[in-house]
Amino acid sequence: MACSLNDDGLKCTAKTGSVVKVCVLSSATNLVSATYPDGATALTVAGDCTTFTVVAGNGLLVLNLAGPGHDSVEIVEDCGGGQTQHLFGYHDDFHPALVFPIVGN
Repeated sequence: MACSLNDDGLKCTAKTGSVVKVCVLSSATNLVSATYPDGATALTVAGDCTTFTVVAGNGLLVLNLAGPGHDSVEIVEDCGGGQTQHLFGYHDDFHPALVFPIVGN
């Protein structure tokens, strides 16, 4: 299985209809909730991952996190087969909400 998202640094693009799994990798920070594509449609969170289907046009993936103020966190796309793609990360900081613009084409 290959990664669905193409990250250009400002936004991600993906084929409309692609199923994407995004995970939070951390020792102490957890994914509490997620929405896509409009900030109001809740996604199911399983462990520290969420899965969604890319819609046509512009959408926003919003991840809400809970954890300590000093942690190492990596947000990745789970591409299957043990392969991940780095989307965002931080160290010794805390971001309670992260927003990823995703354009379905």
